Amino acid sequence: MAGAEASFPDPDVHAHAAEHIAGSRSSPGNSVRHWPDLKGMHADDVEIKIHSDRPELKVQRVPKDAMVTMDMREDRVRLFVDENDRVVRAPRVG
Repeated sequence: MAGAEASFPDPDVHAHAAEHIAGSRSSPGNSVRHWPDLKGMHADDVEIKIHSDRPELKVQRVPKDAMVTMDMREDRVRLFVDENDRVVRAPRVG
């Protein structure tokens, strides 16, 4: 939906986060697997962006130093977050 404004309840959302979310729409066959530009953003905004690109993916938030399984899952994206819920690693499918 071109021209739609994104609204956020969190006043700390950066302006570039709104641009990323409002400016990206998925299209048939979209197979984005890696989101390097989302590192440093708030996890809520990152989830919105990932689901706009790939609505079928499950997004998991985990603490930045958490031990996780090493299994590869094509339906999952893990968000490694700090104590302020900011993403500290670039999200990727797996």
